[in-house]
Amino acid sequence: SGTLRDLAAFKKAIEESLRPWQDRHLDLETEDFRDAPSTGENIVRALWSKIDNRLDHQLVRLRLWETANNRFTLRRM
Repeated sequence: SGTLRDLAAFKKAIEESLRPWQDRHLDLETEDFRDAPSTGENIVRALWSKIDNRLDHQLVRLRLWETANNRFTLRRM
């Protein structure tokens, strides 16, 4: 539906989830990509669990735009 319940909580969850990756080589310096390369699909998958946990499992959809023509979307079923 495009509804966002609490923008501040969502923003905080994203910032906290991305902080460990900041200024890091994702494949070499993070646990999240030790077994899988940091492709768009894998980044969305890793972010989903981090953000969803911080939002009490209320996340419905997460989309990562890599380019104007390339995006990755994960949805709760």
